[in-house]
Amino acid sequence: MIFCFRALRERDDVQSRIRTIAALSVLLQGPFDTGNAILGSQNLVDLMIQMAGSGDPLQELIAVEAIVLSASKKDKAAGILSLGSEVLKDLYQSANEQIKVIALVGLSKIASSKGTDSSANLVTEGSCQTLARACSKFLTTSGKFEIRRWAADGLAYLTLDADVKEEFVDNLPALKSLFNLCQCDDAHVLYSITTIFVNLTNTYDTRKPEKEMTELATYAKQHVPEAHPKDANEFVEERRRKLVEAGIIPVLVQLCKHKSSNCREQVARVFLGLCENEKYRGPIVAAGGGKSLLPLALDGTPVGKTKAAQALSKIAITTNPGNAFPGQRVKGTSVGMTKATQALAKIAITTNPEIAFPGQRVC
Repeated sequence: MIFCFRALRERDDVQSRIRTIAALSVLLQGPFDTGNAILGSQNLVDLMIQMAGSGDPLQELIAVEAIVLSASKKDKAAGILSLGSEVLKDLYQSANEQIKVIALVGLSKIASSKGTDSSANLVTEGSCQTLARACSKFLTTSGKFEIRRWAADGLAYLTLDADVKEEFVDNLPALKSLFNLCQCDDAHVLYSITTIFVNLTNTYDTRKPEKEMTELATYAKQHVPEAHPKDANEFVEERRRKLVEAGIIPVLVQLCKHKSSNCREQVARVFLGLCENEKYRGPIVAAGGGKSLLPLALDGTPVGKTKAAQALSKIAITTNPGNAFPGQRVKGTSVGMTKATQALAKIAITTNPEIAFPGQRVC
C-alpha cells in the first residue's frame, strides 16, 4: 500500500494530490493505525496543509477532512495544533459552508483533546464554549443534513468540557434539533449524538487515580488530571433533569432499535445514569424504556449488556413488572421478567455482584 502512495506522490500533480489525500482519509476512517503510519512515513501532513491553503475549493475540502480525521487522538490533535491550527482557522472563514463546518470540527477536536481534565490548557480559556456555540448554530439553522451531522460530530468532542455541558443543556433549540437528527439511520451520526448524551449525563467511564499515585506525581512535578467543579454530582443531576424535561427519554427508546452495538451501548449508559434517580424510572417505563432495555441486556457489547441489565434491575426494584414490561405475559407467565431474569443471570454468573449492581444491597 505504501508503494501506491509513493507512486502518487512522485507524480505530484493536482489530481495525484487529491487522490493521495482522499485515499488517506479512507484509511483514517477504517484502519486508523495504517493510515497514521502512512501519514507519517510519506510526509503527508505538509501536503495536507499545503492543499488546505491552495485556494482551490476541492483541494481545501479534501484536505480539511483529512486534517480532521488525522486529529482523532490526543497526541495527533496536539501535532495538528502545532502545524495546522492556523490553516483550520483560515478555512473556518471560507465561504463554502461545508469547508467551514469541517474546519470547525477540526478546531473542536483540538480544543477538546484535553478530555475531562480541567487543568490541561491546550487552547485559550473559553474557546470550547465559543466553538460549541458555532456548532449549535449550524445544528439549528442549517437545513442540510451533511452540515448538521458535522456539527453534531464537533459537539461530541466539545461536550467533554463541563462549561459546554452546562450551556448546551440550556439551549433547547439545539437539543430539539439534535433529537430530530436521531431519526436518521447513519450509524456514524447516531454514535456522535449518543456520545453527546453520554457526555452531558457523565455516564462515561472514569477512573479515579489512587491517592498514593497522585501524591507521587505531585512530588515529581508531573501533571495530575483534575475534575471540573461543574462535573460534581449536583451539576450532573441538574443536567439530567433538564434533559428529561427536554424529552430525551422517548429519543433513547427510539435509539434502542438501532442495530449498531456501539450506539446501543451508549444508550444503555444513559439509561442507567437516569435510572440512578428513582423519580425518572416511572417516566422511563411509561415511554416504553423498560421493554426497550430487554434486547439491549441480551444482545450487544459486553459493557452495553451490563449497563442495560443494571438499568433493568433498578427499574424492577421499584416498578410493578406488569407495568415495566407490558404485553410480555404469556399463559400467566411474564416473559418480560423471564428475559430480564435471564439477562441479569448472565451478568451475575460472570460478574462480581458488587461490580454488576453497584449500590444494591444483596441480602
